[in-house]
Amino acid sequence: MFKTIATITILFLSCVLSACSNDHLSFKTVKGGVINFKKHQDKLMVINYWSATCLPCIKEIKVLNTFYQQHRHSDAIVIGVNYDDVPPKKLKQLIKHFDIQYPVLVNDPANILAIGHINYLPMTYIFNAHGKKLVSLVGPQRLVQLQNSLAQVKQMG
Repeated sequence: MFKTIATITILFLSCVLSACSNDHLSFKTVKGGVINFKKHQDKLMVINYWSATCLPCIKEIKVLNTFYQQHRHSDAIVIGVNYDDVPPKKLKQLIKHFDIQYPVLVNDPANILAIGHINYLPMTYIFNAHGKKLVSLVGPQRLVQLQNSLAQVKQMG
């Protein structure tokens, strides 16, 4: 009887502990790659929602490209999410047309990351590697705003 209770307890605890991991924070990109938060424990995830019909979104792409190039090897990764939910083939065309240099996800991670409904575009969120939302940035961002937000998040610990 004791062995049975001990076995059930161990199984229960292992299930609970595995549910608390960030293994589920893995997302496919349009170009066939995978963004896995667990793999990037030392980086922040900057997730930007955009639309091809949103002029401020399109203008912000250059800023996000620059930010991505400056930070991708050190402390942050920019990840794009198309708000329009277009098919991957069309999304590849948009990525090429707008010269998006950072990864763009195939599917919207809003439910998994508990973002909620997106009410404004562009919308940018900064997450830690455990999927915790740290900052929400409404509207188009300038490079200095992104860098200041990143610095503030780092100071928070």
